[in-house]
This record gives sequence, structure tokens and C-alpha cells, in this order.
Amino acid sequence: MIGDNFESEVIFLVTGYQYISSAMAFNFGYEFRQGWTRNRVFVAAVVIFSFFHFYATLIPGYISCFRRVNCDDEHAVFSVTSLEPTPIQNPYHTTVMPVRFRWTIVAIIIANTIAIMGYEYVLNRFRQQNAQHASSVLSASSRGDFETVTAYRAVAV
Repeated sequence: MIGDNFESEVIFLVTGYQYISSAMAFNFGYEFRQGWTRNRVFVAAVVIFSFFHFYATLIPGYISCFRRVNCDDEHAVFSVTSLEPTPIQNPYHTTVMPVRFRWTIVAIIIANTIAIMGYEYVLNRFRQQNAQHASSVLSASSRGDFETVTAYRAVAV
């Protein structure tokens, strides 16, 4: 039986966008790669996938019925194994969510994206500062500048 229910629909919408937001967060850049803002192909893919994901979340129709999200029997699309549209397999014959709930899902998706990206941004800044601090200590110790090394150690403690 097909999982035409609201629970699987909500899980699909929220976790489906987590893939996109995680990809954005992990591409801020660190030592050996540039940030995602300079990668035009990646940004274009994020924009396209985001558009289709938010469209399927907010607007019921044929595009959302392709993944059986926000779908009813009227807009059901053909299945892979049949030339006939597969009707919605629940007692209500629809998976269309109320409009207010759809906007709540969008708010959850956006909040999740901000949290993931904020955490990764702060973590990358912390890593970069520690890497700069470590390289300063190493270069000072290689020069034999033990006063600077002692000063760095005093600040670190």
C-alpha cells in the first residue's frame, strides 16, 4: 500500500529540504575550498531544488502530485507501472494540507535552515581562528621567538 498520509508527507517535506540546507551549510568553505556563494552551479541547483520543494509544499497540483504531496484524486499522476493515474490511498482521497499548516511547514523548514547554517558558520569561524592561532604559534616557535610563544600560551590559558 502506498503511504498516502499526512505524517509521511510532513516527514518528506521537512527532511527533504534538510538535504538542501545541509549542503548549503557544509559549503561555507574552509581551508581548501571556496564558499558556496562563488559556486554558481551549486547556487543554481539550490535555487531550482528550493523552488520545486516550496512549490510542492505550498501549491497543490500536478507537480506536487508527482511525489504525492498536497495531492488529490483529481490531480493524481500516472504511476511507473500503469498508464492509469493511481488514486490517493486513504479514506479522504486527498493529502492536501490546510493552507495555514503548509505555511507552518515552510516556517519550520526556514528555521531549520537558519539554525543549520548558523551553527556551521560559527563552527567554521571558530576553526579558522584556532587554525590561525596555531600557525602563529608554530611560526613563532620555529623562529625561536619564545617570548611570543609564551604570550600566546598565556592568552590561551
